[in-house]
Amino acid sequence: MPNGSRLSTRFSNLVVPFYVLASLVLTWPLARNFGSQLPAVLTPFDALLHVFLLGWGWHGLTTNPLEVFNAPIFHPEVRTLTYMDHMLGEAVLGGPIIEVSGLGAAYNSLILFSFVASGYFVYRLARLYGISRSGSCVAGVLFAFCPFRFSHLGCLNQIQTQFIPLGIFFALRFLRTEQIRYGFGASLTLVVQSYFGWYATFHLLVALAVLLG
Repeated sequence: MPNGSRLSTRFSNLVVPFYVLASLVLTWPLARNFGSQLPAVLTPFDALLHVFLLGWGWHGLTTNPLEVFNAPIFHPEVRTLTYMDHMLGEAVLGGPIIEVSGLGAAYNSLILFSFVASGYFVYRLARLYGISRSGSCVAGVLFAFCPFRFSHLGCLNQIQTQFIPLGIFFALRFLRTEQIRYGFGASLTLVVQSYFGWYATFHLLVALAVLLG
């Protein structure tokens, strides 16, 4: 393998570890109090609500999934989980961590995951446009660690922005190749995003509509 190819491969292999390290540093001291404290901006109310939704979602899915939308709030109303982002996607992704390390660790793992995944998927999207690996890495940093995401650090649902670049990535591949699997990937990404938060679902839907238009 030529030296240039080896260096490119090594660089690509370092992208995810770099985003992990950057996430730990830029959200410090979150890692120091990983299982006992939650990140919040201005007020703790959103974070406390979302950690409740995360815990209830996992509890409902593992005990009585047909009744998961009947959350113990707004009594005597029914289907009260439909009043807000249900965050069942976060519950499924964080569920194993809840079982092993507790609710706080699961919540904070999802926060860090959103930084790493957002950066990496923008990196992949930029590479699709032919941008250099270093430039694509910078693009991922600018997206993952932008002021919008830090200003919503206390809102677990609104910080799950990683599916926006992923959906656009699949849509672009579909437009370029006309392969059904990429169209399916874009559609599936939109569906998965809807289980993680409706805010980013709207953003992704608009982006896909503009792109396809």
